[in-house]
Amino acid sequence: MSNPIVRNGRFSSGSDLQCGENVVIDVAEEVIVGDRCVLADNTYLSGRRITIGDDFYGYGWEWKRLDAGRGRIDEEDAILTVGSRCTFHDNRIDLARRVTIGDDVGLSPETVIYTHGYWLSPLDGFPCKYAPVWIGNSVIAGFRSVLLPGCKIGERCVVGAQSVVAGFLDAGKVYAG
Repeated sequence: MSNPIVRNGRFSSGSDLQCGENVVIDVAEEVIVGDRCVLADNTYLSGRRITIGDDFYGYGWEWKRLDAGRGRIDEEDAILTVGSRCTFHDNRIDLARRVTIGDDVGLSPETVIYTHGYWLSPLDGFPCKYAPVWIGNSVIAGFRSVLLPGCKIGERCVVGAQSVVAGFLDAGKVYAG
């Protein structure tokens, strides 16, 4: 295990942090990681502020990585808050706006969270939606799910593999498609 590479901002962690190779911290303010957490090889954390609770497990495949922030160090609302006992697998989390994730959440491999539209450029006159994303406690997002700007996922939801979430999902249900 090694120490993270801190390009900008401050980094602090609780006890028993396991930090892989090439973990990069690039934030305007700070990254705070709780007790008994794992940041796998090639993890990239960027934004204004990132807080991760206890017992976090961030896993990345050899050719992929956990990428939170996408370089949004100058965005005022680029804030990621992750609860305790969460597991993330080689995910991308865009932080043009705030992302709040509850306790006991699992993001399956290649799940992506967007906080703004990507496909049509606002520089060409197309509208661009910016909105935060909120994920409640005890949520599982299946393989290659896409969570779009403004979505809210209620507690104890399961989002099926390769689903696209664009709105509000009621608590305690299974969604797929």
